[in-house]
Amino acid sequence: MQYHFQLPISIVGVGSISSIERVVGAKGMQPRFFLTPQLIEFKRKTISSMDQRVCSYSSFTIFNPNKEPLEWLIDTAELCQEQIFNILPNEGVLQENQEVTIKATFNPYKAGEFTQFADLFLDGNLKKSHMRIKLKGEGIFPKITFDRREIILPTVPLNVMSKCVIL
Repeated sequence: MQYHFQLPISIVGVGSISSIERVVGAKGMQPRFFLTPQLIEFKRKTISSMDQRVCSYSSFTIFNPNKEPLEWLIDTAELCQEQIFNILPNEGVLQENQEVTIKATFNPYKAGEFTQFADLFLDGNLKKSHMRIKLKGEGIFPKITFDRREIILPTVPLNVMSKCVIL
């Protein structure tokens, strides 16, 4: 879609001057790709043991709505340093109306909230990132919790058994 309109410019106290008015043109363009979802958020991951770490998985898709092939690359160098998140595959070529499902993994080694970014590059241009993909997750150590933190028993004389029924 294309838009053209007259931009009215006026000077306070003078009014509108036709010589400084300008025509503005705009064109709505189709996006180069669709990324869904844009935030890759993992559920809470319980860290069971350091010897047997098991990954949590999430997936997202890249779709090429254009008629030209789209070459894409996700820079995972920052992710590889921490080894908490990973993305596979991290590069490829999408033909017209083609989509690819990408698997992201989350494997924390300590408790805490983790957020990292991965840059998405298009058509071999590694100087300018087209978008930053945000990966977010939380690692927790296992723990047992109870519904009732405190049980209040009635006062009774010595050597008399007291009970409490928890519903």
